[in-house]
Amino acid sequence: MGVVYRARQVSLNRLTALKMVLAGDHAGPGELARFRSEALAIARLQHSNVVGIHEIGECDGMPYFSLELCPGGSLAARLDGTPWPPAQAAELVETLARAIHAAHEAGIIHRDLKPSNVLFLSDDIPKISDFGLAKTRGEAQGQTGTGDILGTPSYMAPEQAAGKSKEVSPATDVHALGAILYELLTGRPPFHGATTLDTLLQVLERFPERPRAFNPAINAALEAICLRALEKDPRDRYPTALALAEDLAAYRRGDAVLAEGTSNLRLMRLLLQESRHTEVLRLWGRVWQWHAAIVFGSFAITNLLLWFAVSRAEPYAICWAAGLLSLNVPIWRFRLQGGPSFTRLERQIGQVWCLCGLGCLLTGGLWALLGIPWMRLLPVVVLQCAVAIGCISVILGGTFRLLAVVVAVMAFVLVLSPDVGPLLFGAVFGVVLYSIGRKFARGESASTMK
Repeated sequence: MGVVYRARQVSLNRLTALKMVLAGDHAGPGELARFRSEALAIARLQHSNVVGIHEIGECDGMPYFSLELCPGGSLAARLDGTPWPPAQAAELVETLARAIHAAHEAGIIHRDLKPSNVLFLSDDIPKISDFGLAKTRGEAQGQTGTGDILGTPSYMAPEQAAGKSKEVSPATDVHALGAILYELLTGRPPFHGATTLDTLLQVLERFPERPRAFNPAINAALEAICLRALEKDPRDRYPTALALAEDLAAYRRGDAVLAEGTSNLRLMRLLLQESRHTEVLRLWGRVWQWHAAIVFGSFAITNLLLWFAVSRAEPYAICWAAGLLSLNVPIWRFRLQGGPSFTRLERQIGQVWCLCGLGCLLTGGLWALLGIPWMRLLPVVVLQCAVAIGCISVILGGTFRLLAVVVAVMAFVLVLSPDVGPLLFGAVFGVVLYSIGRKFARGESASTMK
């Protein structure tokens, strides 16, 4: 958006950085508004590690402002793929975090922190620069709207990469600081794909590799700090940039850091993290709620037949045939309201269930040939369903992993408690599936953000 000149302020005989709108006379209202917003944001800040502003003015109808000149170059120019000493990296990011916290206290969110926006004076004092994408307090969207993706992909927080500008907060800058720390420690940014789209998808879906996988010299405490700053969910990051700075200071002193206490829960968060695909399946929420009721009813009837010592196969066959056929009713009733065509993702999940059903039928055939009582087949079928749900959880993640574990455990309950096993399974499975369906139906399945 802007162009910066090395200039001399004649009245004070000093070198300065003069910034003007790149488009010149062709700049539109949006560009001019953002340019003025940047100048005002910098003017509100008085911090030793933020580039200072000298003057705001206009020449021949073109706005400009002059800034403190930083002859030491940018942090990006100092990065060559070689990891920095951990203590030096921690010291720099601690300094930047304290400066960004001051900006947050002044009601300013930077939104574009990256190595090229960290400049140095001749004595190597770091300065944060370029507030062109800053969001200031009182502006619901800043100079952007919902859906705009602004920033640099490798250093974006997931809420930025998803274009959710309303969710941008100080935690967004904390994520960027974590990305800078990650690159200082490993020599590479946490996310970097072959294309911009690839990088954005990595930001949304993947967790970064552990820094110590690239640099074994990194202390476990410093790695925990870095990974906490890079959490997908803003609520799991440091609550403020100052909290990040204080943890880095504790690491440098050799004290215990807060991040180590939360890193033990990281695996659980990873297992329960839902993928971005869950948004596609909102139409299935009510379907799964009905499926939960149908499964519970089928297993409850099965248990009643067992209690009444029904030995003939026909009543059980009628019960399960009716249950299986009725599963299609909510699909036609609720899913097709969103359109007659199924997405590629839905077809993949459907194929998994079809293969699961085929496996159950073939297993039943083998059972009949071997002359094994058919009720002994039920735990095996349930275990096969657990495997199918586990395969689906690879695509959807989150609570589907929990459902797969529940179903697998209940397969053993059916063996250990055959008299009440079907009823227990139907109740537990129904409650879990209903809860998942209710979550989706209410639109609470917001991919990597929940």
